[in-house]
Amino acid sequence: MYFPLRPRHRLHEPAHGYVLRLVEANGYAWRGCKLLQVGANLSGLANGTDLEFAHRHGQADLEQLALFTPRLCGSGRYRLCGQILHRPQLVFGRKRFCPGCWAEDRVGAQAGSPHLRCWWSVAAVTACPFHLTRLTDRCLACGRAGNFESGGLTACRCGADLTGVPGAGVESEAVLVDAYIVGRLVGLPSSGIPILDELTLGEAIVLLQRLGCIARPGTTIRLRDIAPLDRATLMAAGMEMCILGEQAVEAALERYLDATGRTDAFKSALGSFYSWVKGLDHSLARTWLMDRLAAVFQVRHFQWAERRGDGSHRPTDERVNLRAAGRLLDLSHTPTRRVLETAGLLSAEGPRRIRHTVDRGRVMEVRRLLDRLIDVPTASSRLGINAKSVLALASGGILPRSHLGRQAFGNATMFDPDDVDALPGRLTRSAIPVDRMPAGGRSLPAASRTFGMVELCQRILDGLMEPCAVIVGEAGLRAIVLGAEGHRWSDGMCRDTHLTLSAARRRLGLREATMAGLLANGHLHTVGAAGNRKLVRSDIVEAFAVRYISTSELARIWRTSTAVVLRRLNSANCLPAIEFERAGRIEQRFFDRATIADIGRGLVHPKPGDHLALGSASPNRGL
Repeated sequence: MYFPLRPRHRLHEPAHGYVLRLVEANGYAWRGCKLLQVGANLSGLANGTDLEFAHRHGQADLEQLALFTPRLCGSGRYRLCGQILHRPQLVFGRKRFCPGCWAEDRVGAQAGSPHLRCWWSVAAVTACPFHLTRLTDRCLACGRAGNFESGGLTACRCGADLTGVPGAGVESEAVLVDAYIVGRLVGLPSSGIPILDELTLGEAIVLLQRLGCIARPGTTIRLRDIAPLDRATLMAAGMEMCILGEQAVEAALERYLDATGRTDAFKSALGSFYSWVKGLDHSLARTWLMDRLAAVFQVRHFQWAERRGDGSHRPTDERVNLRAAGRLLDLSHTPTRRVLETAGLLSAEGPRRIRHTVDRGRVMEVRRLLDRLIDVPTASSRLGINAKSVLALASGGILPRSHLGRQAFGNATMFDPDDVDALPGRLTRSAIPVDRMPAGGRSLPAASRTFGMVELCQRILDGLMEPCAVIVGEAGLRAIVLGAEGHRWSDGMCRDTHLTLSAARRRLGLREATMAGLLANGHLHTVGAAGNRKLVRSDIVEAFAVRYISTSELARIWRTSTAVVLRRLNSANCLPAIEFERAGRIEQRFFDRATIADIGRGLVHPKPGDHLALGSASPNRGL
């Protein structure tokens, strides 16, 4: 192959475009295999590595060829017209062109053969800013995409002339991004947008794309999943935000956060954006972007876990994140979160905020509350009892544990000192102050060795026993004095006001299982215990006996079986007031005596001598 005709290299023409024009000017059909025989490698020309061929056989300056051809300058980076672009931002092999530019090449002041422009290989350029025409790579005749491996420079592989393809027009507002990119490539003056001019062209393109995704809530941040035309729309939105300034960027971030609905979605959408910003070299642009993020995070009470190396100020000094709060509380992450949720500084419901911040002053208040808490040995010393008794009082609910301390220290039992100091006052109430132990008296800890600390304190709190004195100057529970009659607990002392469970069961005529069911379901309550004996208030037992009647008692009154009783009551639509199951079957049913009295005479005809004493617990005992 010989090249006697050597057309002049045009401004902004890449090397592979010039070689295509050189081949066609000398009457050769474009075939990559034949060019390889003379040392021309199409891929090498497009990547700027075989420029010697174009310089040797054509009329082109080597420096100009290198300037207007993408050349590898690092890992995944190319230099084009002095600007740094990333590999995915360039189009290799596919023939993209502007019909308006090619028409101008034929009829302009410097009329000649059409030639390629270097910015046509930038993927982000989708329209020509000079002719307001959409770039195309399709042939109208066959509909196939053009490539450099077949066909000619201005001809499709089907033979159709591509210079006659009509261009699709676009509005001038739609080519702001294209005009900015082309302007930087051809060396036009600065655009007046400092944030973009501070970045390399490749980073500026990425910024516009990412800001566009933030400007359109619901758009994925994975740019490779976005169609080229949609990506151009996103970049236009990002360009508009950059033109309007920092308030527009912050407002877009706020709107994006509001539109997500879930705070967790903000992390997945913004995480890669922040990672990209953090990976930028330290510059004015990086600081500007960090400040925009900081402003939004401050309003939303978010904070990065570690920002000391970010080259930007903290979003807020009066608020701290969970890690910093843990350092202030001297706790690990999980106890810190539990403590802050207990204190009302974090919400335990709904989606948790990402890197949520809390008020530093309130965290310090929680720290002071934790520092006040006392452990079991300290509480034992204050109350004058042993540690085992302290734990028993805590288990019995008489001495409340600190819920905040439980969240902070796990299994360790901690108390609020105010609750510990208030316990003796709750027990003494109107006891007479004395200087020393009265004759026949006994301190509460001493009496508890016979009857149990929890049982004794509970009886005093329930009003069933009253201390006779309190020793002035004595510490804790040792100051409480019980009289000789006060601390003895016998059946004779409680006969008038309380019944043991066995006595109450006999009073009601119930079996042990039925009595246990009434207690378990809350119809009767125990109010005290002496050793293993539980007591029930006798007035409550009497009230229950007067109000309710069991099916067993009705069967005795009507001299029939419980099955017959239930059928009769069922036929009268009389429902039980109380019933409970045991082992999958109804254990017992109780009916309201007043209801039974109203309908009972219509159910049976008693024999002479029988008494329907339904207003009491038994027809014969008159209970």
